[in-house]
Amino acid sequence: MRGYCLIILLLSGSLHVQAQTKENSVTKATLDFYVEETAKSASFNLSITYQFAKPLGSNITLKVLNFDTPIANSVYFKTGQGGVQRIAFKGSNKIMSGKLTEVRGMPTGSELTVFYRVPFLSSEDRFKLTIPIVYPDIPSASDINNLFTAAIEIDTKWQIHENFPAQTWSVENTEQSTVHRLSLQAIPSVITLKGGTGAKPVFSMMNFVDGAVILVLLVLLFFGWKKIKQV
Repeated sequence: MRGYCLIILLLSGSLHVQAQTKENSVTKATLDFYVEETAKSASFNLSITYQFAKPLGSNITLKVLNFDTPIANSVYFKTGQGGVQRIAFKGSNKIMSGKLTEVRGMPTGSELTVFYRVPFLSSEDRFKLTIPIVYPDIPSASDINNLFTAAIEIDTKWQIHENFPAQTWSVENTEQSTVHRLSLQAIPSVITLKGGTGAKPVFSMMNFVDGAVILVLLVLLFFGWKKIKQV
């Protein structure tokens, strides 16, 4: 089941290649996020740096899926003069877009960095982190491995119980924090981490879904075998 979720994510990421122009492409996307040790139901800044095959033009659109996390009013980008400017996002309830042409200080090079805040919801023994990805409406290069990379640093007391996308994470432990790293060939629409201070619970939602799928397959196999035996 987790494999199917990853396939769905990669397919959704491939939708980002429907771009405004065929002359440029995203060659690298790097996300960095650090959660402070004392965080409780707080929000923190993250940054995503996009690198392009050619210098950026004068018409750039950024998009983001509008999940339960309201981040559209907190997205900024680094200008060519070294400052930051907020991006005004508009759109439907499902997807929102913002044009960089509406602000001054357009970056003139082949790199764009965006900043925004996402909530880190936690209690004494549980946490949830949902990161909708703000992405440029420019095609992603299809021949580059690990085009999208993410580094999410959290306190060592937290144990990851569920993550999306699954089966693609690596973990680096230090004395005070744990860095969870993700590498993909497409830009995902969302990253999700859930966990707690103890071991992973036996009966999680993901385990329930996996068990339900296996049960359905076993039932189908049983009735298929029974029908063949009757013939």
